[in-house]
Amino acid sequence: MNQPKAYAESNALQYRHVLDLIEEFAEEFNKMKGRIIDIGCGPGNVTKDILLPNVDKNAIIVGADICPAMVEYGEQHHRVKDRLSYLQLDIQAPELPEELVEQFDNAVSFYALNWCKNMKLTMENIYKLLRQGGKAIILMISHHMIFDIYLEQEKDPQFSAYMQAAEQSYYQPTFQSRHDDTK
Repeated sequence: MNQPKAYAESNALQYRHVLDLIEEFAEEFNKMKGRIIDIGCGPGNVTKDILLPNVDKNAIIVGADICPAMVEYGEQHHRVKDRLSYLQLDIQAPELPEELVEQFDNAVSFYALNWCKNMKLTMENIYKLLRQGGKAIILMISHHMIFDIYLEQEKDPQFSAYMQAAEQSYYQPTFQSRHDDTK
């Protein structure tokens, strides 16, 4: 999504789920010190409003997103001097920027990794961002009926042209299929 203001105004569900996650794992979040990266931070409102107040008061957070418009919006509206900044990052890049490798004590990602096609590379890159002993907390959708709807719409000639693009962009069979393909 390239409309950060609209996304920030309509992400109440994600906001609520992150609040629930932080409440459930409050002890883990409260222990987060040093440098933290929020992968797929979007417009930055969740990072600033929820994550920042729930980590160590001296922790420094870097919000990272693939979308330049999201990063710019975060910098303009949610930056906190000496505590919270934003940068552009493709977590699926074959090579991470060297200045980010082993620079973080913790990594978090809320509803962003669902969109990654190459999960092996994604997880390897998260590992590369972390210093030795670093931890990651990730919130992902395991399944949602909207993905079944996408697949049904793909069969309908009225929607099929649109849904082929949707499948390429959104549908991740690894996470969004209820079928056991191992049988």
